[in-house]
Amino acid sequence: MIILPHLLEKKKNIWRYADYFNPKIPEKFQISLNEGWTAHQKISIGDISAVIKREDQNPNGSHKDRSLAYHVSKAFMEARKALVISSSGNAAISAAAYAKEAGIKLVAAVSPDTPKYKLNRLKSFEPIIILSKKAPRIANFISARYKIENLRPSLNDTAMEGYKSLALEISEREERVDAIFCYATSGATVQALGGQMLELFKKGLISYLPELHVVQSGKIYSIVGGLTQINIGETNAGYLGIKTTPRKESIIKTVKETGGTGWHITGDAIEKAQKILIGFGVNTSDEGWAVLAAMKQYLAKIPSKKVLGIMSGAVYIWEDISAETFSADTPEDIINLKLEQKIEI
Repeated sequence: MIILPHLLEKKKNIWRYADYFNPKIPEKFQISLNEGWTAHQKISIGDISAVIKREDQNPNGSHKDRSLAYHVSKAFMEARKALVISSSGNAAISAAAYAKEAGIKLVAAVSPDTPKYKLNRLKSFEPIIILSKKAPRIANFISARYKIENLRPSLNDTAMEGYKSLALEISEREERVDAIFCYATSGATVQALGGQMLELFKKGLISYLPELHVVQSGKIYSIVGGLTQINIGETNAGYLGIKTTPRKESIIKTVKETGGTGWHITGDAIEKAQKILIGFGVNTSDEGWAVLAAMKQYLAKIPSKKVLGIMSGAVYIWEDISAETFSADTPEDIINLKLEQKIEI
């Protein structure tokens, strides 16, 4: 546990760490829905104990709220009128929630296979929703054609700023953590978390450096494959995430610098972890199950370590909302939608 300089102690959201973000956002532009400062819950796995960080308790059910609270606030400061994002669900939900608070129009390109409960939550914030099997390409095209910022974390470094709050918060609230486990697709969370921990350690603000462990599953293993041998097994965990990320090499470098490694988790282990979490009343996402499964394997070998796992998302049943969506898989489809009229640019 550390006392961080320049702390806005009365705040229990990501803006508690406003002086650590770059660029700094003046208070009048800081948008918050009370994200961050999530619970640290102790759980037991047989004779082994661990801590899980309940990021599923964020206002929109995932750690993405940290990133998008900062990112949309920066866009608000810059007087942007519209933003675009492609997402498997959680990032689009967070972006839409904060964009609505800021009065910014969001275009969200998501897979037609996005779970209905996530789509319902997304609809509630009234973005322009485009269902596409090629959502990342569609978002890239929209960004280039209409000259609006693409929030996608695999492409935009601003996405990492809000995630720094994870490292700062853990360091402030825990006496010591030997290892931190986090699921990765784009890897922005892992890169920001590891980078901030390294910076705190190098500046002498923390006396220990937690090992950073990356968790992936199923057909998503590009980062972990560069850290350890993988054993591909069937699972739906993270199935809508991107298969590879331009952040791969920098993440691998950061993980190695902390002394951590990668974990590729298969279906059986994920199902067992799910049952454990349900027993503790934790209704997290399948990525959270994979994180616990990796923690369990690690602790079976080194039970004396203090381990913390990031529970990245929740499964909530949101009200079924009937709202207009659009379909587009090609640039021509987007042009025909006449988005310039819908987003008033």
